Amino acid sequence: HSLLYQEDQQRPRQAKTKLATMTESKEEMQIIYWGSFTGRAEGPMMMLADAGRPYKWIKSTGESWQNFKAENKTVFAQPVLKCASGVISQTTTICMHLGNELGYAPEQSMTVYALQCAGNIADIWTEAYLKRRDSEDKGKNFVEGGRLKAWLECLENCCAKYEGDFFLGTQLTYVDFLFLNVTNACEFMYGPAFEKILRDLPSLTKTRQVMLKRPAISKFIESNPPVLYGSVKVSV
Repeated sequence: HSLLYQEDQQRPRQAKTKLATMTESKEEMQIIYWGSFTGRAEGPMMMLADAGRPYKWIKSTGESWQNFKAENKTVFAQPVLKCASGVISQTTTICMHLGNELGYAPEQSMTVYALQCAGNIADIWTEAYLKRRDSEDKGKNFVEGGRLKAWLECLENCCAKYEGDFFLGTQLTYVDFLFLNVTNACEFMYGPAFEKILRDLPSLTKTRQVMLKRPAISKFIESNPPVLYGSVKVSV
């Protein structure tokens, strides 16, 4: 099997994606998320799109969401994945599961490191979003005070640890989809200020460019709603 999973440098992960675990292939997966933006569901959705796996976006708000939570008491917030394995919430957990299903799981020796990177990405997402949404200065101090830069420099070190186009070197994993999602969100919220920081971080810049050039991801971004909504969008 190791020969079948060998990387093709011209078409990263293509072979492994085709040979991904097929335990859920007979049942269409569902992503439950707000209807007007992709938000934190963007990472899982991009994984499914990149792997060529059909899924249904269930746009759940108001009463329908409250009814769903009443029936699934271990779920607190969206996104949610419904699949043959059950009901799964929490973005990182969803992406880890999809990594196993679709061929984007890290090698066993890198499992813990991948989770560390994913945890950093989740923290950046939360801080960047809440500072933009809730603070009186709309995240100005978060950027100009150096907090966003410090986080991204930490993530740069994570990405630069292994040589290659992705966080784990030559292996495309769920971490790279989470990373693209958080950078899409930061670009939406902070625009040129975020882009200026990113330009000085070569490993992150390279990985972001490689991910954006993947045909299915490019098509996904072009054909779906924005990553966030108007009131947190950067003013330029």
